[in-house]
Amino acid sequence: MNRFITFVTAATVAAAGVYASTTEPAPILKKMNTSELALACQASSPSKIPSDLGGNFSTWEPLGTGTFNAESGLINPCPVTVYYCTTDPTGMGVDSWCIEGIFEQSIRIAGMPFIDYYNISNFNTGLTYKGKPVMVDELTKYYNIGIETMVYPEAGKIEMAMLYYVDDPSVVDNVIAYGIETIQLDGDYKDYNVDMSVAGETTDGESLKIDLSFADATNVKTSMFVKPLGYDPADDDEFTDLVAQVRADQSLEAADGPGSVRLPLDATGTYVVVTTYDTDEESASNYKVATYDYEAEWSDWGTAEYTDDYLSSYYTDFPINTASGIRVQRHASEQRYRMVNPYTTDDTWTSVWSRLQPADAEVNSYMEINAVTPEHTYIVIAPSDITDGDGIRLVMGSAAHYNIINGRTEESITEKGYWGTTTYSDNDHTVSVSFPRMALMMRQITSEYPLFAGFNDAFALVMKSSDVSGIADIAVDNSEEQASYYDLQGRQIDKPSSAGIYIKRQGSKTEKVILK
Repeated sequence: MNRFITFVTAATVAAAGVYASTTEPAPILKKMNTSELALACQASSPSKIPSDLGGNFSTWEPLGTGTFNAESGLINPCPVTVYYCTTDPTGMGVDSWCIEGIFEQSIRIAGMPFIDYYNISNFNTGLTYKGKPVMVDELTKYYNIGIETMVYPEAGKIEMAMLYYVDDPSVVDNVIAYGIETIQLDGDYKDYNVDMSVAGETTDGESLKIDLSFADATNVKTSMFVKPLGYDPADDDEFTDLVAQVRADQSLEAADGPGSVRLPLDATGTYVVVTTYDTDEESASNYKVATYDYEAEWSDWGTAEYTDDYLSSYYTDFPINTASGIRVQRHASEQRYRMVNPYTTDDTWTSVWSRLQPADAEVNSYMEINAVTPEHTYIVIAPSDITDGDGIRLVMGSAAHYNIINGRTEESITEKGYWGTTTYSDNDHTVSVSFPRMALMMRQITSEYPLFAGFNDAFALVMKSSDVSGIADIAVDNSEEQASYYDLQGRQIDKPSSAGIYIKRQGSKTEKVILK
């Protein structure tokens, strides 16, 4: 059974995350205090001491037992034994770890970030094999350790960047996955890190839901404000002062444990979300920041009939499927439409694929169609309302938007044939959207690299206004007099001067006018 899999850690698209901390994790370059760390964990007598590989290095010391958590899912979680020495086997004079229990042979990690025989810039070829999407279950897998390894001494945690290959690990193009794998040592460690993610707008449209996850941090406070951002807020003195105010604000209730926080949405703009937290040590204070772009200018417009070619492109057991009655909203001033929770507001999808699950029933997700220029239509890349069979949220969009955010020109996108097309009919009460084959993109939210979708050339979207009045009811002036102009809601306006689509009526003649 085929599965769509991609494993790359990344920030979510829903909120352009910017993270900062006054206590950064220690790079593996830095020597660990082995006596302190060994005392903190439940070290056990090793069954096998690593062999001396030569070079100028110290004796391997048993650091303790732990668990290889295998977040990437290509290897099963398993118990491990970890050893440590103050130099690596090649005599480079930096820390080194040896991990036993994951593979047939021990993994030895040199004490500095490194890149092996491959060029990591070529990694973006890694999710296809011989020109086809990779279905991991069907392939023989290899691994390699590289790029960067981080250690968090206070949390007893080692993170390893691992590359997974198919068939031949010496060929760069065969890289199928890059994942951060974690080893957690046994023992009573303190984990003061707070994970913050912006889940999205609540279904009532009044709040922004923030998910918090933490173990041992104290005085965890979350607040947000609207602020235009054109810079890294962590480098701004004003922002530093605002962080201090959040920490000291007695009116903010500190979270008593992991869970969700709801903060009010009351103005259009970029919301800056700030979470501050402390450790048991008074001087060790941290914070994290994320941003969320909120627009209040959306209102219900009609319903959609939608034929999917995202899921059907990557799952052999997901048929080409059409759902109807999906809620559609329209922007007040631009030709932009969005379907609200397109995969979870209709039972059609779950009836054909039982593994489909809603990402978060408490928040809305949107598939936005930007048709400001009808012949240059694109779908905005954003998290969807569903998770895949592995429980990982899917992100959907179009290749045109992916090229836009990567700085490509309209001419180059046109040359590649990525634009969609929007057409209007029934006095513009019906809006139809289409895309060329393989002009859509999707990915797991944990990946930076989208994959093409639309393999079946089946994507179809027809949106119909629920308002039976409007343009269709505008009285026609049969006299050959001065032209009148209307927007697509049927409201008469002065002669249009900004980009958009308008209805021009002059006497008995009615025509569509497109301003760019």
